[in-house]
Amino acid sequence: MKSAAGLATLFLVLTAGTATARDFGTVRPPSAGPNGPLSSADRNRDGSVTHAEWEDFLRDGPYRRYGLVQYFDMLDTDHDGYLSRAERSRARPANTYDDVDFNRDGRVSRDEVIHQVGDRLYRKMPGEDYFKLLDTDHDNKITPAEIEAAQRKGQLPRR
Repeated sequence: MKSAAGLATLFLVLTAGTATARDFGTVRPPSAGPNGPLSSADRNRDGSVTHAEWEDFLRDGPYRRYGLVQYFDMLDTDHDGYLSRAERSRARPANTYDDVDFNRDGRVSRDEVIHQVGDRLYRKMPGEDYFKLLDTDHDNKITPAEIEAAQRKGQLPRR
């Protein structure tokens, strides 16, 4: 009986922490959808991403508005190529670079960020520029045909 009560308590603690993390704007996990960031941005799940949906997606954090590397450069105020704990503390959301400190030395290097970004173009450039790149007919909506074209061009990875 004690172990069941302990598990129930653990469950409550873990789920309460998760709810709190969501409430304070954390980095969303990678999209389980087939279109990476566009799957996350497609709030109504109609297969297209409107500019309004994309703007909502970009509000999740400056790393989406500026790109992960450019945001790093903005936070690296002493320009030493590393984010100290103090510099990382200014990142919003606070856990933006948590999964980037690969060597766990408490600092995030620019090289670690570049490695994390990899070939994901949407992480290399400002979010608004990325939307404009994919919206080839300039109608403020990225359609399934434009998504497919971006995948063929290597601008959006297939999952």
